[in-house]
Amino acid sequence: METLQKFLVDDAQAIVITVHGSGEHIGRHKHVAEWLNKNQISMIGGDLPGLGRSKEIRGHIENFNDYLAKVDEWLRYTKGKWPNKPIFLFGHSMGGLIVLRYLEELKDKKFLNGAVVTSPSIKIGIEIPKWQLTVAKTLEKIWPTFRLSSGIKAHQVSRDPEVVERYEKDPLVYSKVSIRWFFEFQRAIADVWDKIDKLKGIKLLFMQAGKDLLVDPLAASDYVAKADNGDIEFHFISDLYHEILNEPEKETYLKLMSDWILDKV
Repeated sequence: METLQKFLVDDAQAIVITVHGSGEHIGRHKHVAEWLNKNQISMIGGDLPGLGRSKEIRGHIENFNDYLAKVDEWLRYTKGKWPNKPIFLFGHSMGGLIVLRYLEELKDKKFLNGAVVTSPSIKIGIEIPKWQLTVAKTLEKIWPTFRLSSGIKAHQVSRDPEVVERYEKDPLVYSKVSIRWFFEFQRAIADVWDKIDKLKGIKLLFMQAGKDLLVDPLAASDYVAKADNGDIEFHFISDLYHEILNEPEKETYLKLMSDWILDKV
């Protein structure tokens, strides 16, 4: 719990647990917390293993389920601390993939009141050459912690130049991932599609950026079509880059998020 940050308001109508994306940290979502707080919603969240101020090897994960276990730890802490408050998950990018996988594995869907995902990493937007995959598979066996560039460029996250500049200068943003992380990430993407039938029973707000340069935006529509049984509200936002809540139009979608949460309380 050493990296867990709490953005609390008195008489909160709900609590949101935020799960950040690859290479970043919970501090990049402070503006989301401030918006939620203005709307009588508390937020908590921490740095995922290997990222931000966490103690593990940077950019590395042994098993993707370690991320799910961390979310479960945060959720059970929140449930124990505020047992009568409605609780929601929010995940962006890889955090969105983590949230979707967590929901698929969650046996008691009544444990949560709902979830929000923005541009979840359910299909990466670039094709990796076969030769690189072959080399990576060999390296995973002998040097799983070996790290390479994640390929994420600051200009790809947002159309807002101030966001891009802050991303470039942020000392806690980490631009490398390990070989093991890469394959665990790929396995999690396969799992999120293979176990899609287990998503039913939870209210979900799904927002996808239409000009996403990091994940395949068209995969979102396919995922929702396969998963939906009336519990998913889907928004495909044509002109936005990957970080919907860091775009120039962010307040429109922050409001969509807070209104949706309050409607589900």
